[in-house]
Amino acid sequence: TRLCLAYGAMSVAAFLGGFITANVGSGSDIMLYAYGLLVWNMIVPEEMRFSEMTLTASSIVVMGLLSLATSMCRAFTVQITNNVLFCWGATAWLVCWGAPLGSLLLTPAMRAQLRIAFYILAILQFI
Repeated sequence: TRLCLAYGAMSVAAFLGGFITANVGSGSDIMLYAYGLLVWNMIVPEEMRFSEMTLTASSIVVMGLLSLATSMCRAFTVQITNNVLFCWGATAWLVCWGAPLGSLLLTPAMRAQLRIAFYILAILQFI
């Protein structure tokens, strides 16, 4: 019965994530992570639980696939403007370099330093 409850809650979370994504443009990746961490891991037996690293990787894959699907839909329905291409060009390097670098640096030993760097960057963005 706990497994049925977990799958029922998964259906609700998937619907909510899709609804949020349809209205805002993003959200299903966050819903996947939040559901996995706060619902699935609390309901199912320990041997069926997912680690935070697995949930993070899964949400990144969902984010990438939704970005690809949205871009394809946009390209086939209306023309993509030059400004959008310029934005993609301006941010592509960050994704290509930042994601692998982040996976190398995000270790438990670096947690305190990364937290400090995050807080500093969060404040600097408003200056």
